[in-house]
Amino acid sequence: FNFGVGQPGPDLLEKAFSALSGCNVFEEGDPSWILQYGTVRGSETFRRELVKFYNKHAGSTASESEVICSTGVSGGLQLLGSTLGRHGDVVFVEQPTYFLVKDIFDSIGLVTEKAPMQDGAIDFDLLTKRTEELESGGRKVAFLYCVPVHSNPTAKCYSKAYKEKLIEFCLEKDITLLADEVYELLNFGPRSVKSPPFRDLIEKGGKQDSKIISVSSFSKICGPGLRLGWILAGEEVVSKVKANGLLKSGGGLNPIVAGIMTKAWRKG
Repeated sequence: FNFGVGQPGPDLLEKAFSALSGCNVFEEGDPSWILQYGTVRGSETFRRELVKFYNKHAGSTASESEVICSTGVSGGLQLLGSTLGRHGDVVFVEQPTYFLVKDIFDSIGLVTEKAPMQDGAIDFDLLTKRTEELESGGRKVAFLYCVPVHSNPTAKCYSKAYKEKLIEFCLEKDITLLADEVYELLNFGPRSVKSPPFRDLIEKGGKQDSKIISVSSFSKICGPGLRLGWILAGEEVVSKVKANGLLKSGGGLNPIVAGIMTKAWRKG
């Protein structure tokens, strides 16, 4: 076992390869749905099948309207950061955390700052104080990033109460929570996480809907070479992301691989 990297083992990759190898999307009669510039959020079919899969295995109530197709968590974070943040904005990051996330935020001009921690949890009093210090100096705290389930590198899972505390803090301080839920579906057998995903703890359609965002991926549960993932967000955020120049120019992300995954779901 290699605990130095967060990637699937050879046996899982063999199973994924076997399952996907028979999913030939080029057998479809109309090539335009797979080879043409795609719908900016990802095809309707992919989003519909994704929600069925995700809700079944995460115990979620996500809807198709919340989904944006991404190229994985890294691509999703970069897309969200470049859309919702500005150069020089601050991102609070829990400690310890995914060791490459700073590079992602650095690449789009965001400034990462370690969140103050105590006994393995964020110290909200100190975080409030630091937020006020930054904003009194003219700095904007735009995001708070966390890995709430089977966290890398601690393997810790947040309780429902702790998630609710994070939501409360972010809403009070007008900070967007970026929940990296890439390990949400990675369990030994049936889902073992007691607390629901972040977006199942908020009221959809209100302010909470625009401030609590989930990013996830097939990298850990199928294969990182797919470069396929998803963002779950409210209508306001979805509209802003759809207007990002990357999607307006290039269309939806990774439509061929999304088509392969869709066909795999349909085959069961």
